[in-house]
Amino acid sequence: MLREISLEKFKAFDTLEELSIKPLTILCGVNSGGKSSIIKSLLLLKQSYENTSAINEATLNGQYTTNGLMKDVIYNGKGDAWPMTISCLAIINYLKFIRY
Repeated sequence: MLREISLEKFKAFDTLEELSIKPLTILCGVNSGGKSSIIKSLLLLKQSYENTSAINEATLNGQYTTNGLMKDVIYNGKGDAWPMTISCLAIINYLKFIRY
């Protein structure tokens, strides 16, 4: 289960922000406050993880989300906004092992 997501220099997030994820998490806030950025970051992680041809690279545009160019996802489009960070913490509570 996803427990936490951290964003820095990604779209609406300048400084490192950590968001705890509970079984029911509601995102609300003002326009341009980062709600869509949180969702897009999760979709970006998913499609980058699933793209086996782009090892150690973010897949900005793909099946789950379209983000344009790198300058479109960096905070305020600034080239000096490195490093951009997207990370998540997931806890696996249940593992099933099959024996043959």
